Amino acid sequence: MLIFYPLGNIINLLLFFAMFVAGSLFIASAGTIKYESIYGYAEVEFDDTLQGAFVYWLFGFLWIAEFASAVGFMVVAFCFAMWFFAPKKGGATARTTERVMEGWPICTAIRLTMCHHLGTCAAGSLIIAIIQMLRIMLEYLDTKKQEIEEAGVVPCMCLWDFVFCCCRCCLWCMEKCMKYINKVAYIFTVHTALMH
Repeated sequence: MLIFYPLGNIINLLLFFAMFVAGSLFIASAGTIKYESIYGYAEVEFDDTLQGAFVYWLFGFLWIAEFASAVGFMVVAFCFAMWFFAPKKGGATARTTERVMEGWPICTAIRLTMCHHLGTCAAGSLIIAIIQMLRIMLEYLDTKKQEIEEAGVVPCMCLWDFVFCCCRCCLWCMEKCMKYINKVAYIFTVHTALMH
């Protein structure tokens, strides 16, 4: 069952992504259409409320996606930890690698995660979602800066290119480090839960 469990996690992530796309389309359709009668085209304008709603919706998607990944990782970690700490068949001095396991260990791992450790998963995924949101905001600011440069309003801002590059690199490194720290924290959580 452990082999097929990640497939269920992927299906959950795809469902969350489909809900995000549907919600984004609803938000996009709530804009006001402004017609240009001289040139015969129309454009959609979004007020500050709709833009804020989309930012809120995007952050919610990032958090839920990371949360689903964290729960999946913790369930798998519980399964491996239960196998590792299970007694060997024939006693502790036996040379066999077979272990005495409870029936349906994946169900036990899901129950333990859902009943006792969702807060740990939520806190870790919140940190990652905040960093990912900062990275998206930085890319948005970089796009706006490039639009201003292409319009010729401000000459080339090479110093800002350097600052954006440094910020981009720092946020990428921070995200990778926090993902590693979160995984280690989930493993320690599983270890302490099974030892008590």
